[in-house]
Amino acid sequence: MDEITIYERGLPAGTLRRRREGLYTVFEARLPPSGELTRLTVCGGGARCCLGVMEPRGDGRFLLRRYSRAALRRLPAVIEYAAADGTRPAPPPSARREAPPPSPPVARLVTLAGTRYLALPCALRRKVPGLRLATLAGAEYLLFRC
Repeated sequence: MDEITIYERGLPAGTLRRRREGLYTVFEARLPPSGELTRLTVCGGGARCCLGVMEPRGDGRFLLRRYSRAALRRLPAVIEYAAADGTRPAPPPSARREAPPPSPPVARLVTLAGTRYLALPCALRRKVPGLRLATLAGAEYLLFRC
């Protein structure tokens, strides 16, 4: 038996259970009660397919569907999640806040062996003879005498 998370309004709300019964695959879902009809959709690999409308029952909403092997071809090959209202799950909190991009290195005035240099950030693919290079704070700089 497989368990697939059902999302409603972007948050986990219940579980869709998938199991084999002879030649059929059975999908069974339960959700807390709601005042509206709910269409349950399975999603995966960019594809979506509606399993059906959940029936209101005293203790919540319920769905039971049996699929033959031929009918299973309509569903996504790999079911990632189920959605009670057709929405996608909300991204985790860490994914919602993006870290600011690292600030690029800036030009510096440096003194090396008693000589002042203007250091400009650079990224060379190959060494060029005659150029003065230095690594400062983990970044590579091109040096010009002041």
